[in-house]
Amino acid sequence: MLWPRRGAAAQRMGDAVANKLAGAIADMWRDVDSCFADLSDADATTQHNGGSSFAWTLLHIIGWADGNYNVRTRGKERHPFLLDQFNRFRETPGVADDWPGIQRAVAELRADVQGWLEGMSEDELAAAIAPATRTQPETPLTTILWRDLAHTHYHLGEVATKRDQMGQRRNDYPTAWEHAI
Repeated sequence: MLWPRRGAAAQRMGDAVANKLAGAIADMWRDVDSCFADLSDADATTQHNGGSSFAWTLLHIIGWADGNYNVRTRGKERHPFLLDQFNRFRETPGVADDWPGIQRAVAELRADVQGWLEGMSEDELAAAIAPATRTQPETPLTTILWRDLAHTHYHLGEVATKRDQMGQRRNDYPTAWEHAI
């Protein structure tokens, strides 16, 4: 599990309204773990039924998070591995070929974002605003979190469906949302 529950910190995440949203992100990542669990390198990097590979879908999900949380909201540089993959992924839509590297980058990015979100109080989370970009106006962080939830679960439905069609049913998806309730 890449987004572990952590004692008092996990408990705190469910206590306040804004932190419930951060808790929902933690629960969402447990769903990501469940949907992508136990994929072989070959299954992860193959384009199934003419669609994107599972590896590409995970890159797409985490690339969105990297761009919106780290680059836009926090003013950080893109994760170097994800930047390289992001540039390649524009050139070869649906294709990603370094499954172990993708998994390592996802774990690193998620640990960083988890620490950042867990460290925010309800008031700080509610007050955080991502600056405008050339295509987006200033946006409350809470709106970005909601978009991430919707965007990621859309793609998780796609992954779960494809895995079901391949005979790799994931009976534990979706997980119980412990922190969002």
